[in-house]
Amino acid sequence: MNHLHNAVRKCTQPFKGMWCGYLNPKEILALNDIEVDSDERDITMALDWKRRGISNGRWFYFKPNKRFETLHYGLRRNYH
Repeated sequence: MNHLHNAVRKCTQPFKGMWCGYLNPKEILALNDIEVDSDERDITMALDWKRRGISNGRWFYFKPNKRFETLHYGLRRNYH
């Protein structure tokens, strides 16, 4: 399962410069791996939940970087 692609597909842009998605911990950590700008508390929580085996979703807000935008628009084009 590709958690990064799943996370990118679930994300939307509700405000200019800000993105969000209802993501599980593995998807949050996948976005963290490509270095999107997010709150460190969200990453700490995702690591804790993953360690404890919790797979609940939660809203994750972040500012995208060039790599995220490239993935998002590439997947969107191939998805439709």
